Amino acid sequence: MADLGGSEIAIRPAIEEIGRFARRRGIRLVFVKTFSANTDALRFWEGLGFQPRGVQLVALAGSLGRDADRPG
Repeated sequence: MADLGGSEIAIRPAIEEIGRFARRRGIRLVFVKTFSANTDALRFWEGLGFQPRGVQLVALAGSLGRDADRPG
């Protein structure tokens, strides 16, 4: 578990309650988001039972299609 100044201790009961709430309602997945470069946050959430599931790719709009107008 990453050392986040006691954050894990404060949030664990809330995450456990969220899990109980979700299970009672038949919800199978709980999602959290963080930036892939934030390795401390990734370790933190993984330490609470979360696992990476998908990849979200982003691009600045200005960087897309710059070469589309040039002849090949």
